[in-house]
Amino acid sequence: MASKDKKTTKNKNFCESLKYALCGIKTVFKMERNMRFHLFAAIMVIILSFVLELSKGEWLIIIIVLGLVLFSEIVNSSLERLVDLTTNQQFHPLAKEVKDMAAAGVLIIAMTALVIGIIIFGPKLFEVFLQIRG
Repeated sequence: MASKDKKTTKNKNFCESLKYALCGIKTVFKMERNMRFHLFAAIMVIILSFVLELSKGEWLIIIIVLGLVLFSEIVNSSLERLVDLTTNQQFHPLAKEVKDMAAAGVLIIAMTALVIGIIIFGPKLFEVFLQIRG
């Protein structure tokens, strides 16, 4: 468990829930290389979005897609750790299947994000390329 306390009861208020959620975010960034990669990519996409002056609609799509990618990575990491906990990190074919399926979910979301990025950024970057080329 990422939390230092051993609490097993439900959180009593919003601030307590928020504290544990932030602890979870800290844990996943500390422990998961792929999450750090996705965050770096998200920051680059946000910078590019500002530079290319996306419309409000395009921004909404980008924000939703980035959120889905980060969310799916957190779910994947959670499932991996839960599987490791239940199997005592011993190999089991079903455990492998669960981990593979969770990773597949991240891959599908990431590929969807890539396609959406190409659709949104492609024409704008092509326009910039044509302007630079002269």
